[in-house]
Amino acid sequence: MYSESAKELRALMDCINRNIRALKVLKYEQNDLSDIILINIILQKIDKESRKQFELSLKTAEVPTFDSIMKFLEKRSAVLENITRIPSTKMIHRNTAMSTKAKSLVVNSKKITVKPCILCRNSHPLYKCIAFQNMSVECRKKFVTNNKLCINCLRLHYGACMSKYKYTVSGCKGLHNSLLHDSAELCSAVKNHTVEERGIESNSNPTQFEVAVLTYGNKCVLLNTFMIFVKSADGCRIKLRGLLDSASTICVMREDIARKLGFKFKSANQSITGINGITQSSKYSANIEVSNRDYTFARNVQFSLLPKIIDAIPVSKLNISDLSIPASIELADSNFHMPGQIDILIGSELFFEILNPEQYYLQEGNVILQNTKFGYLVTGTLPQSQQQANCCLISELSLDITVKKFFELESLPDDSKEITKSEEEIYCEEHFVSTYKRDKTEDL
Repeated sequence: MYSESAKELRALMDCINRNIRALKVLKYEQNDLSDIILINIILQKIDKESRKQFELSLKTAEVPTFDSIMKFLEKRSAVLENITRIPSTKMIHRNTAMSTKAKSLVVNSKKITVKPCILCRNSHPLYKCIAFQNMSVECRKKFVTNNKLCINCLRLHYGACMSKYKYTVSGCKGLHNSLLHDSAELCSAVKNHTVEERGIESNSNPTQFEVAVLTYGNKCVLLNTFMIFVKSADGCRIKLRGLLDSASTICVMREDIARKLGFKFKSANQSITGINGITQSSKYSANIEVSNRDYTFARNVQFSLLPKIIDAIPVSKLNISDLSIPASIELADSNFHMPGQIDILIGSELFFEILNPEQYYLQEGNVILQNTKFGYLVTGTLPQSQQQANCCLISELSLDITVKKFFELESLPDDSKEITKSEEEIYCEEHFVSTYKRDKTEDL
């Protein structure tokens, strides 16, 4: 138990009494030693506040009895049930007043700070507008010129641009936003620079990425790591480090993370198969809401829970000193080159929905910056050695295959009674038949 609950306390007491009765049927009686063991097991199962109240209820330093803790649990469940049934009037008034104030603050702040997009009139800046991104570069330039917008920050202001970000594209001498850079100009600039990039293309078909880390020679392949927000059981948004895997048929979260966030577990008993047919079992699943930083993308997804997803990614710190990423690029994981644990894995269920069509190419196309709902992913190859190869291809084992294997293991041939007898069993039966006999006196 992770929180106070009358229902869970009653379920715990029913489970204890049911098992005690079963032990008594098997003629295992309780004694002082068994009571101490049972009390320690029960204290480990109940919530922290209930353990505290039980310790406070003890008046002496003697070891409590089994009956005393059962009486405490019964009384505790009755108290919790009465508290939840009759809410406090003062608490209701206070919560109502607080909620009213919160609503007024939210409305006022939106009216003051949020400005609608000049193109689609929705609440976001122009550079995040999907309609603006889908326009050709020439149409974007014409739209910015007609509306007298700043070519650096894409906002309407007078005088010099005061934005702390200077949007430039490597290989281009002009100071302008990367969304206004012509792809043709960029292609010619690539030929004359050591660190080469290609601007945003208008191609609507995003490139599919493989996520297996392959190590060959002195190169390593980058994985698609990103930062994702998860809504906990109490409504807070928690930032986790995730991994995109187009070859996974399920989404996975670390079990310890799910417990800390207070999610309600469901019994699953899934068989998950990885590369080389390695299979492991996931006992639980949970429905979890995931979203990006500005909450423009949010989905409710069922996650399988596992103790561990993969080792730290990358295995060691990567050297990115020669990797010039444009200042206008917002990375999905700013620490993609630093070793870190993976808390969550997003499979093909959401993989292609997360991708956006824009791409940057760095280092002669060896490194690709792929735009997504969470920012730009860094993928491709880097000229560095890596001692360990990782692959995150996983899938849920089909229920039909599992049931078929079960029946194959459990089923026996028609004449199984004879076939499955060992030599010792056959000898024992023959010896019994030859040496045993009954007469009339045995019936008396």
